[in-house]
Amino acid sequence: MRLLRHVGSELAAHPGRSALSGLSLFIGVVAIVAIFTIGLVTFEVFVAGVEQQSGRRITISTHVDVPSRDPAAAIAAMNQALTPLPTAGGGFAVLTDAHGRFGRPTEFRDGSPLTGPNVAVTLVSGDLGTVRRLPVLAGGWFDESVDYPLQMVVNMPAAQILGGPGSVWLWQPTPNSRPLQIIVCGVIADGSADAHAYVPLLNLARLHPYAVIDAGDGTDSSLGVELLLHHPTATTAALRELAVAAAVAAGAQAPDAVERIDQVDHYRDQLRAQQTAFLIVAVIALTIAALGILNIGLASVSERARELVIRRAMGATRTQIVLQLLVAAAAIGAITAGLAVVVAVVGVQVWAPTLISPQSAATPPSFPWAAAGWGLLASVTTTLLGAAIPAALAARLDIATALRD
Repeated sequence: MRLLRHVGSELAAHPGRSALSGLSLFIGVVAIVAIFTIGLVTFEVFVAGVEQQSGRRITISTHVDVPSRDPAAAIAAMNQALTPLPTAGGGFAVLTDAHGRFGRPTEFRDGSPLTGPNVAVTLVSGDLGTVRRLPVLAGGWFDESVDYPLQMVVNMPAAQILGGPGSVWLWQPTPNSRPLQIIVCGVIADGSADAHAYVPLLNLARLHPYAVIDAGDGTDSSLGVELLLHHPTATTAALRELAVAAAVAAGAQAPDAVERIDQVDHYRDQLRAQQTAFLIVAVIALTIAALGILNIGLASVSERARELVIRRAMGATRTQIVLQLLVAAAAIGAITAGLAVVVAVVGVQVWAPTLISPQSAATPPSFPWAAAGWGLLASVTTTLLGAAIPAALAARLDIATALRD
């Protein structure tokens, strides 16, 4: 208790100097906390965008020409060959582009083609939301086990044209085909500024196989699809073997080119390099703060020599003198770190979410308490290093000489 009283008097003796020490330290600590915090936010934003566009970490892509004599059976066989992936923490998706127009149910007259909005369509089988980060904004993904009514998922620009979940349309895949009733079941964020709809490939192949064939390469010989495989820990070679097995199961030739398409590791390495550079700057700022604390501490010891000697003469030990100065310095560091953490918490909880678009795949980050811990450690360590020499000098003051002066 006596030590705490002396620490309080130590801080109150020169409040201006304590405030200046805290200010110089605050800059360095805020830099430390901000580096970790901004690094996490930036990583989430950049990586989320990459995973939204190209795929989550470790995603491969290959082209497969599926025989068109029975596209539904071929796609089902491919899906069956890929079933081990979801149970192991990964996922797959079979994609192909489609065309056609949408129209209101009241617009179809006497077999005439629909003239409604022309929205880009991708036929999907599997779980594209597992392969790519595609957050659902409303409704949900379509269910491939339900053939009728045909469902589709749209992105935000398409939702502005076609409407949200529950909107009913006619979709005419080809000019000569009979329109199919299709219902919007969900709205997703896919990162595209263009209107885009996603229709279940397997369901359409069962209902309208010729529309699927026309949606592929335009011939009756094969249906060209893109096969995406993702697993967070698998090797590219293992995913390549699985892709070959899936193609063979569908009656297609083994794909020649299988490549990894995600860019997560590339961006992660770049962000870590930038974080290291900023961390070096923060360490330099803390070093300068420590030198400032050292300079202020030496001046304070010189000015308060008589006071400290009187304490020694009244029975205070050298250890008590050292602890008085070091605990006071540590208190400044802890208070400074607390203020820095408050600033960081406000930034993460209030400011950072405003920077994330609703159409982004990034999720608002939670506060990285590990960064707060490192900031507190850096702050207290810096103050202790800066106060160590002044504390040692104060403990070694000669009582007789100081009293004679």
